Amino acid sequence: MTLSTLVFRYVVFAILATLVNLIIQRFVLWFGDGSVIFLFALAAGTSMGLLVKYFLDKYWIFEDLSVGAIEVTKKFSLYTIMGIFTTAIFWSVETLFWLTWRTDLMREIGAIAGLSIANMHRVPPRIEGPAASVRDISQCAIWPLGLVLLAVFCKAALN
Repeated sequence: MTLSTLVFRYVVFAILATLVNLIIQRFVLWFGDGSVIFLFALAAGTSMGLLVKYFLDKYWIFEDLSVGAIEVTKKFSLYTIMGIFTTAIFWSVETLFWLTWRTDLMREIGAIAGLSIANMHRVPPRIEGPAASVRDISQCAIWPLGLVLLAVFCKAALN
């Protein structure tokens, strides 16, 4: 697989997992808007986004065809542990946006911003080392999203 294909897949999968996460959150928040519902929405969205991202990465990034329950559970556990830092960034930014503006739009912009920031620094281990320049490529791929978010953020702040 070429480096550009790998980076493209990585970025697309991050976007897909983000969309799943936000759709699940929106569904849960449909039932209310209290603190408990908000925390449940974060947990439910993150869990579903994690599952989607794990299986996409497993087959299409790492090309891992293992199917045994014990093997998959071990790998999923390691993948989840590696995602704790990503989740802390994402939840912090999303919560900050929610507490500041109290609107679904700004909460979702915060979620996208947090996930973008977190995913810029989460490069698959298989491509570290000699191909570390992939980190630079993935950051460049996220920049347009960051600029859009900044523009929306500024517009919302001015209104």
